Amino acid sequence: MYKIMIQILAAFIPNKEKRKIFRKNHLTLSKTCFERYCFMKKLPSKKDIGLVGLWGNVNYGSVLTNFAAYHFIKDCGKSVLLIERPKDSIEVPYFGNIFHTIPYPSTDISPQYENIQEMKDLNKVTNTFIVNSDILYGEYSVRVFSQFMLLDYIQNNKKKYAYAGSFGFDKFLGDETLRKKVKSSLQHFNQFTVREKSGIKVAKKWFGISAEWVLDPLFLCEVEHFKALSKKGKALLSQGIGCYILDTTEHDGLKIVKDVSRTLNLKNCVISDYQNPSNRIKNITVEDWLATYFASNFIITDSFHGTCMAIILRKPFITVANVRRGLTRFESILELAGLKDRLIFSFEEYNAKKGMLLNKQINWEKVEHNMKGKLNRSKKILKNMIK
Repeated sequence: MYKIMIQILAAFIPNKEKRKIFRKNHLTLSKTCFERYCFMKKLPSKKDIGLVGLWGNVNYGSVLTNFAAYHFIKDCGKSVLLIERPKDSIEVPYFGNIFHTIPYPSTDISPQYENIQEMKDLNKVTNTFIVNSDILYGEYSVRVFSQFMLLDYIQNNKKKYAYAGSFGFDKFLGDETLRKKVKSSLQHFNQFTVREKSGIKVAKKWFGISAEWVLDPLFLCEVEHFKALSKKGKALLSQGIGCYILDTTEHDGLKIVKDVSRTLNLKNCVISDYQNPSNRIKNITVEDWLATYFASNFIITDSFHGTCMAIILRKPFITVANVRRGLTRFESILELAGLKDRLIFSFEEYNAKKGMLLNKQINWEKVEHNMKGKLNRSKKILKNMIK
């Protein structure tokens, strides 16, 4: 039955190569991944907040940003219901072994709905819905996740928010029909905030709404929550260079890793995109990913969330520019932190800055000072959304 479902969903993907990759990625998964977790069969009791996002996605960053938002809201004394995309999405929900152990009680997770129509049932649970940080408002996400981030299935008398939403790029890449659909839906949001500065202009120009730039939920969450999660995993090294490289062939990332490892005389381990089936076979869970970050002396990454965690854990780092996935979010956070010189576009640029990158100590007190105002403002905005 599972294989039949994947074949049917794959048929809706117009691009032949993407369709082939989709089949390969999902048909090679172990069935045990799906048998380890039991979803609620009915709605839970009333909740304060419905948190909409990719909490069980095939991406460490998606998983962690939802983990962070969940704990920030819980620490504020509010109850939370985690809401994922419906089963009929072109890119189907994944709730396999990206976790070693699901870190949420079952009562805080909504049932798995077949489609958007069924998700109207969520109106019975809460009066406040928050779409959490991720590139959920980019053309690809809106198209393949059944438009669940638009909250059209939620009554307009409910409170609808987007916290640290992202378009991914400095413009909307979808066609006019999709743009109008998104614009119409976002008009019913009580407040829309974005994860990168460029999102303010995108929201205004393409969708006619005002937006404010806020920090990713990772920065709002108490570090102790990350530490507790990491203790459930196993670090891939006891010390050395932790590398989170999403796209190993898109840039000079691996070449930089090799040179840094040789220069600093430190071992390295490379964790790649969890969407890569070989990564799942190795069972490198988000707990292992975090444990590796905590244990590392130095971080090299082409990931936005990988960069954020390096800053949060005060790890010296190099961010390799990942142009294909969008640069604006990297530029926003690194400029704010005063660390934009650690964003590298090529091996040649790395070589020119090598002395600074590997030897200059980062003034973390200054970094935190630079980010303090934005952090306080971000916390205030999210607290106002949930009050």
